[in-house]
Amino acid sequence: MKEPKPKDFNLTPEFVEQSANNDENIFFKTYDKTFWLIVFAIALFLGSGTEDVELWTLEYFIVSIFIMLPVGLFLGVGSHLLSDFYNEILLPLFNKKYSNLKKYKKKLKEYETWFFRTQLDFWRSLSGRQFEIELASLLKKHGHTVKVVGGAGDKGIDIILDNNTAVQCKAYKSKVGPAAIRDLIGSMQNANYEQGILASVNGFSKGVYEYNKKNNIELLDASHYIQMQKELSDG
Repeated sequence: MKEPKPKDFNLTPEFVEQSANNDENIFFKTYDKTFWLIVFAIALFLGSGTEDVELWTLEYFIVSIFIMLPVGLFLGVGSHLLSDFYNEILLPLFNKKYSNLKKYKKKLKEYETWFFRTQLDFWRSLSGRQFEIELASLLKKHGHTVKVVGGAGDKGIDIILDNNTAVQCKAYKSKVGPAAIRDLIGSMQNANYEQGILASVNGFSKGVYEYNKKNNIELLDASHYIQMQKELSDG
């Protein structure tokens, strides 16, 4: 699947970038001073209609402050919905350029979804040895010095990165558990490596993240490899 380009839709990269910057709330930024001044003014007005509360008293201001939350929520959500309606429906309906922009964004999203799924399937289809080789190749393309040492007698280290980082690869069909990170730390200590990377194709269990809070191991999963691939493609 070919990545769509702005020129395919009679658009310029500058226009696409500008439109991305204009996709925000067209009325005001949700948390700027103007927004909160309007919210406060509405809250004061609504608070003035509260029975048994005198104007400009402490009780009046307390009531108004409590009113601010629902008013802010209503005004913030409402203005964003109106902005989305204007940007996504009205502009494309009456402006050919914005109509093309909408089509371009749709095709780009389809491409990115395809790209992710294709690469995810690719990484998950690899055997243990294939995973080591492909990850090493990817890291090398990103400018790292790489040495693949995985195999029989690798002592728990599959890749040596930049001569100072031990990488252990796990092509498990399920999430990697805490035992793997403990093994990597042991291998690092035996080989005198201070930095380590645990690489997986199917992510990590909660126990791995908990165990790693006290360690300095970098955790990589398929989403990282996909992003690295995409950076190479964009470059």
